[in-house]
Amino acid sequence: MPETIQQHAFVLHRRPYRESSALVTFFSQENGKFNGIVRSVRTGKKNNKLALLQPFQRLELVWQKTHKSSESDLIAIRQIDSGDLRFPLQQTANICGLYANELLYRLLYSQHEVPSIYRAYQHLLYELLKVQQFSGEPYQQGLQIALRQFEYQLLCELQPGFDLAAIQGQSGEAILTEQGYYYQPEMGWQFAPDKHDRFTDGEFNKVSGRCLVALQQGHIPADCLAALKRFMRQNLAILLGNKPLNTRKLFT
Repeated sequence: MPETIQQHAFVLHRRPYRESSALVTFFSQENGKFNGIVRSVRTGKKNNKLALLQPFQRLELVWQKTHKSSESDLIAIRQIDSGDLRFPLQQTANICGLYANELLYRLLYSQHEVPSIYRAYQHLLYELLKVQQFSGEPYQQGLQIALRQFEYQLLCELQPGFDLAAIQGQSGEAILTEQGYYYQPEMGWQFAPDKHDRFTDGEFNKVSGRCLVALQQGHIPADCLAALKRFMRQNLAILLGNKPLNTRKLFT
């Protein structure tokens, strides 16, 4: 007998599917990223499914788990309702949220549980909503801080040894604030040469220990934001490959 599954999930991406359905990529705490078919999305004047399938609102989904072939990861969503959380992001905060959605859509494996990233994603949405009460420089800095913290949590999950706790594990000491560091896949955190911002292979940027400590503690000063943005972008590029992110175009 099929098992009925009920979960909360956010929409990461959707596109038309056949005549009246939508192929939707959801993100839940229990299933991580997964693909579902929502039928009868574009039929009927009173159909509100399309209005529900918007980003930044937590939905209640119901489907039935069967024991059919696992060749396809598509789930037929039986019921979809508005949940208890909605984040009405606007302007640049909305673009930041879409950027996070694209990262999750591109980088996560299908149906791989990642509760730490799910919590980081919800925290990001809360922070983006909170900074909308500001304007000017505090608004822009608040957005940047929220994104850098989310990117850090994402890289901690996807890149072995990226967690800054690994630095203390290697040296047995705290992060040296005056020392430069860089991260190299499969090798972990390394001390950076003092005289060069870039290294012989031209690939790795360094970042100061002072900025890494600020990132770890969640209180990033304004003079660290540009360096951390460059550093996170370079490390995410290793995972993203050559295909650029569409949402980065929106920032310009």
